[in-house]
Amino acid sequence: MLSEHFTLTKAHLGWLLLIGGMVGFIGVFSIDLVAIARQSGFASLFTAATVEQLRSPLGIGPAQRLALLTCVAGALLGVTLIPLGSKPA
Repeated sequence: MLSEHFTLTKAHLGWLLLIGGMVGFIGVFSIDLVAIARQSGFASLFTAATVEQLRSPLGIGPAQRLALLTCVAGALLGVTLIPLGSKPA
């Protein structure tokens, strides 16, 4: 990948955007789980009492909505670049 003859193709860029969007999307939702664990103690994260908390998480604020939208947009852009194959990016 670090050779003189390597060219970043649209498919490579598409896969990077798709994977980055998916990881970011999962990361944003995991923030709420970490916040729940911090409030109720990590050991109680897996108890029956916490299942109700997981059903109604702390809520998604405006910054999280913007981050989720950005992740989805990046992933969708990546999906559209993958079929373009070996064309240089």
